[in-house]
This record gives sequence, structure tokens and C-alpha cells, in this order.
Amino acid sequence: MTLKLEKCKIKCDRVSYFGHSIDAKGISPKEELIDTILKIAKPENKDQLRSFLGMTEYYSKFGDEYSDRTKNMRSLMKKSTKYVWSEECKEEFRQIKVAINKAPTLGMFDCKAKTIISVCARRLV
Repeated sequence: MTLKLEKCKIKCDRVSYFGHSIDAKGISPKEELIDTILKIAKPENKDQLRSFLGMTEYYSKFGDEYSDRTKNMRSLMKKSTKYVWSEECKEEFRQIKVAINKAPTLGMFDCKAKTIISVCARRLV
């Protein structure tokens, strides 16, 4: 194993890793990146919208129902759809920013805690 001393951190309370902050409480979105997302202006075209959706989808694990919350914005990404920013898109845009800003800290897995695995499976014929 080879380590680069300038990249090593020892006895830290918190580290940043791939856009996340990791500490004893768990994993949360990195505050600087959340601030960047909150400052993003309304997308004016499909490229800007694709960029916004990509950034926010990266943090979708901190919320729920991301695909439902972005349904109207994602529909604008279809090739056959003309880019028209609707009130529904405006509201989704606002709600996604609010949800990301209030993202909870995801706890670390505790293998000693009771674990329930719930799946929904259907047979494909």
C-alpha cells in the first residue's frame, strides 16, 4: 500500500469524501455542494436542466420519492418535448432544493442492531 502524506488525515472528527461529509453521526451531503445547488438559477434549457438533475440525483438517497418529485422536470428531457418551464416544474425545482437543504444524516450500518430486509419481487415470464 502506498499513501500520499499530503492526502492523509489523522484523528479527524469529520472527513469529506466524494461530495459527502462523514463523521461519527453518519453520512450527510457536503455543505459546500448543497450551497452550490441552492444557488442554481432556474434552468433555461435542457442542458442546464440535465446538469441540475444530475447534481440533485446524486443526493437522492437522502430523501424519498426523487423520481416522483422530479416527474415534470424529467419529462422536459425527452427529445420529442419542447422545453417549456411550467409552474409544476418551478414547484418541483423549489421542492427539490428544500429537500436537499433539509437532508438527514444517514447513520452507519450497525451489524448488531435488528435488521429487516423488505423486498418487492415479481416474477417475469
